[in-house]
Amino acid sequence: MHTPPLPGLVALLLETASRIGYRITVSDAGLGLFSDGVKDYHLIVKSGGIDGTWALVDTLPSGFGSMLVSRATYEALHGGQMATDGTLRYAGKNYRLQTWFDGSRWTAKLNLV
Repeated sequence: MHTPPLPGLVALLLETASRIGYRITVSDAGLGLFSDGVKDYHLIVKSGGIDGTWALVDTLPSGFGSMLVSRATYEALHGGQMATDGTLRYAGKNYRLQTWFDGSRWTAKLNLV
């Protein structure tokens, strides 16, 4: 049985996400990227921890793919805070962010803890 990785969240990701907007790139699925209106920012999993850590970058490193995000995921990352247990605290609930492949694209998926 395959269990998708649960990359860790870092405070720098949430600090960066709180200052950036959102742009839909796949309208039929309601998915998009972080964007400041001039440049898109890509959510990636980089090395660190058991399953890696989430990061936002303005240029994809060679061999990396971007994770698309739903508006709800964007809102949680944009307005959430790090909880003491390393989860994302948003709207009174704690979440972890997990990679998800829907058969055609990679996305970052919120999971209620």
